Amino acid sequence: MAKAQKYSQEMVDLINAVELPFNLPKAIELAKHPVFVAADITPKGLIAKARTMGIEYQKQVRVSKTGEPVMRKDTLVAEIEAITGLDNLDSLSKADKAALKALVLALSPRSVNVA
Repeated sequence: MAKAQKYSQEMVDLINAVELPFNLPKAIELAKHPVFVAADITPKGLIAKARTMGIEYQKQVRVSKTGEPVMRKDTLVAEIEAITGLDNLDSLSKADKAALKALVLALSPRSVNVA
C-alpha cells in the first residue's frame, strides 16, 4: 500500500517560491497560508520538508537571556589558555561562567588595568 503524500504539488511549489535562505520567520509566515492551515502543517513541519527538499535553511542564532550569543564554558577556557599560553586548564570549565568571562576580560591584551 502506497503512503499518502502529506504535501501536494501546490505546497511544494509554495515552499520552493520562498526567498532563500529559508528560516523560521519565513516558515511561520508560510504556515499561515490557507493551504498549510487546512492541512494542519506547522512551521517546524515546513522547515523539515524544506530541508528534505534540499533547500538552504538558516538556523536561528542562539542567544542568552541578556541577548548575547551563547558561549560555552569550554570555549572560554580555551580562550584563557590561548591568552596565557598555558595548557590543561580544563578543570576551569567547572567554574562559574560569569567568573570565566571576567577572567577573559581581565587577561585580554586589549583590556586596560587601572591601578
